Amino acid sequence: MTVQGNYSALVYHAHQSLNSIKKSQQVKLDGDNLDIPSVVAVSRYDIKPRLTHDNDFRRRIDGSVATLKKLLEDGNTIYGVTTGFGGSADTRTDRTEDLQSSLLQLQHYGILAPIDKSDGTRARSTHERSHAMPSDWVKGTMLIRSNTIARGHSGVSLNVIETIIALLKH
Repeated sequence: MTVQGNYSALVYHAHQSLNSIKKSQQVKLDGDNLDIPSVVAVSRYDIKPRLTHDNDFRRRIDGSVATLKKLLEDGNTIYGVTTGFGGSADTRTDRTEDLQSSLLQLQHYGILAPIDKSDGTRARSTHERSHAMPSDWVKGTMLIRSNTIARGHSGVSLNVIETIIALLKH
């Protein structure tokens, strides 16, 4: 088969998968099986994701949290948990909750123009541009991040993942 034929088959399969997801109205997150049609379904077609109820999934998350807790109790240095980020990574702290709060504050900082706060019905001038990321991009990013941390390698609790999924549902 030619490259063109392979690509066409791939696109056709993705389109069929997206239509199937839209019919079933569900995307299940388990940390392992997220694909592009699922991301498109949630971000563009408002399909509501849900976490798997699989016991292995929950054990993986709980095990990751327990490992992080043990590493902290043993006094280990962990990037982004007991250290700063990026250029501040050489900074150390034992105030891990304060560090995480500071990270959230940093990421919530932004500049929004009046057009970013409108309902979209206001006419834009040719010089006025939004500073906000399109909502479907944000939804896709939230879904992918949820799936990534659902793998159980980050020490992130199930409650955090469930909260992100709840935000996607509303």
